Parts: sequence; C-alpha cells; structure tokens
Amino acid sequence: MLFRFLIIFILGALFGFFLCQIVLKKEMKRLTHKLSSIRTSKSNERLLSSLGQLALADFIREVNLTLDEEVKNNLILEEKGQLLRQSMTNMSHDLRTPLTSILGYLKLATQPGIAEDEQRRYLEVVKNKSLNLQQLIEQFFLLSRVESEIVQVKQQPTELTAILQEVIASYYEDFIQQTIQPVIEMPENAVWCLGDEDALRRVFNNLLQNMVKHEGKSAEIKLAYDGNKKWVLIYFTNHLANINQAEAERFFERFYTADRMRSGQNTGLGLSIVKELMEKMGGAATASAWEQENRFTILLRLQVAVEK
Repeated sequence: MLFRFLIIFILGALFGFFLCQIVLKKEMKRLTHKLSSIRTSKSNERLLSSLGQLALADFIREVNLTLDEEVKNNLILEEKGQLLRQSMTNMSHDLRTPLTSILGYLKLATQPGIAEDEQRRYLEVVKNKSLNLQQLIEQFFLLSRVESEIVQVKQQPTELTAILQEVIASYYEDFIQQTIQPVIEMPENAVWCLGDEDALRRVFNNLLQNMVKHEGKSAEIKLAYDGNKKWVLIYFTNHLANINQAEAERFFERFYTADRMRSGQNTGLGLSIVKELMEKMGGAATASAWEQENRFTILLRLQVAVEK
C-alpha cells in the first residue's frame, strides 16, 4: 500500500512538473512575441503575466525597467538631435549674415569710379564685420571644446578679486565711449574661490562684452559673500529695456537672443559659454530681469576657498 502511494505521489509530482514546464514554456513564448511586438512598434506597452511565478515576475519587472530606460534614452537622443539640427540652422544663419554683408560692402568698395572717402568707409565696415565674424567663429570653437571636455577646467583655490579687477580695467575705454561710469563694489580683502583662472577670465570677458554691446545707461558690478560665507556672489547688472523674467531665464540657451537685443553681433553663444564654464567650476549662473526698472542682472555663484 505504501509503495503504491509513493508511486502515485511521484507520478503526480512528475506530471505536475512537466505540466508546469509546458505552461511556463508557453508563457515565455507569449512574452517573447509580445516583447518583439513592443520593440518593432515602439509602443509604450509593457509585459504582463498571469502566472504567479516569483522568478518570472522578477524577470518581467527587470524587462519593463529596461524598456522604460530605453524610452527615456530615446527621448533624450531625440531632444539632442532636435537641438543639434536647430543649432546647425542657427549657426548657418549667424555665419551667413555677416559674410553676406562683407561680400556686399566689398562689391560696393570695388565698384568703378567710387570716391576714395566712400571706399574707405565701406572698407571700414568690412573690417568691423570681419572682426565680428572672427569672434563668432572663435565662440563656436570654444563652446565645442568646452562641451567635448577638451578644455580642462580646474577647481582650485583662485584669487577672484585680482582677476575681476584686471578684466574690468581692460574695458575702461569701452565704458568711457559709452559714457558709462560703472559702479564697482568689492570687499576690502581679497576674495578666494574654487575656480579656474582662465575660465574666470573668459566668463568675465563675455559678460562685460555683453554690457558694452547693449549700450545700456548704467553698469554695476558687485562682489560679495552669501550669508553663510560659503559662496562668492558676483552680480553684473546693467540697463536693458523691455526684457522680462521669462526671456531672462532663456538667455543661457545656446543661440537664444531676444529680437530686440539682436544687433548682428550677439548670437547668444557668449552666455552659453558662461553657464558651461561656471558649472564645470562647481558654480552656477542665473539671470534676472526687472522689467519696470529696465534692469537686467546675471548672478554668478562660486564656492568660497581658503587663501593659498
């Protein structure tokens, strides 16, 4: 009797095992077909199973997480692709515009019978346009080097005060020509931050170039600490009419320029470079606008460092 019971038990177990294998194989085949369908159709469907197998449930969860990650990566790639296409379009436009102008003025300057003073005036325009084009190409080149990590940006103790004062002094004649007396406010003692000297020079040059180009009525530069003296704050404020906060927040986007700001020289790359370099130094750059007061401020934040 016991032997017969054992035989029946073993046969039942084997039958159950083989039945389970058949059901599991059938379910795996269904899931494989479903996964193939999701992949080819690029749908947002996910795998589901009615079986109570714990191992199978873990497998399905991991597959679904992989599908979610793939969708996320595809969206990022698509966004980058759109940005690249838009960048190429903007780059072509920004290079073609001054080049077309240069060719036009050269044609005027070389026409038969042109007066000498008029020819000199056309050639001066060509010279200025060529310099602007050279600066634009250099900005394209620098931005590509920064983004591709070719430009190595350090985070080391750097005396910020001396660098800022030196760059401001180099723009003294530009401010005089714009009849602007800049208001400069700095602590008496030297301020040290974590940063890179070359990157900081580029950042300050780009911001001061913006101030000069926009021909505002005022310019304020302030260097200070935050309340806990953990961050160095550098404010660049100037007069800029009819700019609201929504526009200000987009100024760091590559190629973005408000129509009323566009002068043929400003491509929006300068502030993109500022943001990239600041973030690589462990800092940040933000923009604010007070439309009623016609004031625009770019705030730089860098970590405080101990003097060497």
